[in-house]
Amino acid sequence: MKKTILIVATLSIFNSVFAQELVVESALSAVKQNNYDEAKMDIDKAMLFPGTKDKPKAIFAKAKIYYQMQLAKAPKYIESNPYREAASAIFHLSEVKPDYEKPTVDQWIMQIAIWYYNDAVNGFNNKKDADSRVWMENVIKLRELEGGKRYEKFALKPMLDTIAARANMSIASSYMIDTNFAAAIPYLLRGKTNPITKNANIYNNLIECYSRTKNDKSLLETIDEGRKAFPDDKLLMNNEINYYASTGKMDELIKKLEDATLKQPNDSELFYFLATKYLEIAIPQSGTKPENSAQLLVKSEDAYQKAIKLAPENPSYNYNYGLLFCRQGIDKNEKMNEVADRMNDKKSKNLKEDEKIYQQLKTSRDEFLNKSLPFFEKSYNKLSANSNLKDNDKSTYKNLLTALKVTYTLLNKTEKYKEVKEKLDDLNK
Repeated sequence: MKKTILIVATLSIFNSVFAQELVVESALSAVKQNNYDEAKMDIDKAMLFPGTKDKPKAIFAKAKIYYQMQLAKAPKYIESNPYREAASAIFHLSEVKPDYEKPTVDQWIMQIAIWYYNDAVNGFNNKKDADSRVWMENVIKLRELEGGKRYEKFALKPMLDTIAARANMSIASSYMIDTNFAAAIPYLLRGKTNPITKNANIYNNLIECYSRTKNDKSLLETIDEGRKAFPDDKLLMNNEINYYASTGKMDELIKKLEDATLKQPNDSELFYFLATKYLEIAIPQSGTKPENSAQLLVKSEDAYQKAIKLAPENPSYNYNYGLLFCRQGIDKNEKMNEVADRMNDKKSKNLKEDEKIYQQLKTSRDEFLNKSLPFFEKSYNKLSANSNLKDNDKSTYKNLLTALKVTYTLLNKTEKYKEVKEKLDDLNK
C-alpha cells in the first residue's frame, strides 16, 4: 500500500514540474506576442513553484520577460521599472548557472546598468539620495558578477567598466555632500585604485574625509601618496602645507613651502604664506626669538616682495608686509621702554650711554614704523573703499586699523590716529 502511494506521489510531482515548464513556455510565447499581462502572470506563477524557481530556463525567462517589458515601455508597467525585476533574476541566474545564455544576458546587463545609472542620476537631482545610492550600487553589483571576471570577452566591457566606475564615484560624492565622510571613504579608496577614475581630486577628497574623521595616520599617508602621484596638483600641495601648518610642524612646513615656491614661482599665495611663517618664527608671539631671527626676517621680506610683485593690489599681502616692519618697530619700542624704565628707576650704571641707546632704538623704531606705513595705507585705502567686505577682508581690516592706531600713536601722527580710532570704534560697536 505504501509503495503505491509513493509511486502516485512521485507521478504527481513529475506532473507538477512538467506543468510548470509548460507555464514557462507559455510565458515566453506570450511575451513574443507582446502580451505582457499574460507573460507576467505566467512567469510570476511559475516562479512561486519550488521545483521551478531555481531552474536556469525559468530564471532566464523571467529576466527576458521583465527586460522586454522595460524595453517596450509597456504603459501599464513602465512606472514600476520592470528592468529591476530583470536585474534581480539575472543576479539569481548568476548564482545558479552563470554561463546560461551568457551572450544574451551580458547584453541585457549592459542595458540594465545604463537604466540603473540614469535613474540614479535623476534621483540625485531630485534629492532622492538614498534610493539613488542603491541604484548605483546595483550598477557596481552587475559589473562585479562572478568577481568581475564574467566580462573578459565581452565587447562592451570598457563601457560597463566606465559606468560602474562613475557609479562608484557618484556614491562617494553623495556621501560627502551628506557629510557622511566615513561612508564615503571605501568608495574613494576603490576609485583611487581604478585607472578610470584615479585623479588628484580623489586624493583631495580622501584627505578631507580623513581630516573630518580625525584619522591622522591615513591622512598623512594619503597626502604623501597623492603628492607622489600628482606632484603638480596645487590643491594637493595646499593640503600638504595645511596639514603641516595645523600640526605645528614648522620645520617641515617651511621646507614644503620652499619647495612649492620653486615649483610654482608665479603663485603669490605660496610666497605670502611662506613669508608669514618666516615672520611667525622670527618674532614669535610668545617666548624668545630664535638665534637665526635676523636671517628669517630677511627671508620673510624677500618672500613678501615676491608676493607683492605678483599681486600688488592685494590688501592682505600689503597689510602683512607692513606688519613685518611694524613688529620690528614694536620690538625696538619694547627695548626702549626697558631702557627708559632703567633710567627712571635710577638703575642705570651709565646714564649717558643709556640715553644714547634709547635714541638709537627710537631712530631704528621710527624707521621700521615709517617703512610699514606705505603698505598699511595701501591696504587701508583698498579696504576702506569697500562697503561690503567679506569675512576674511573684515578681519584683515580690523587688524589693520589696530596696527595703524599703534603706529600713528608711536609716530605722534595725531590726526591720523584719530581717524583710524574712530573707524575702529565704529567697527567694534
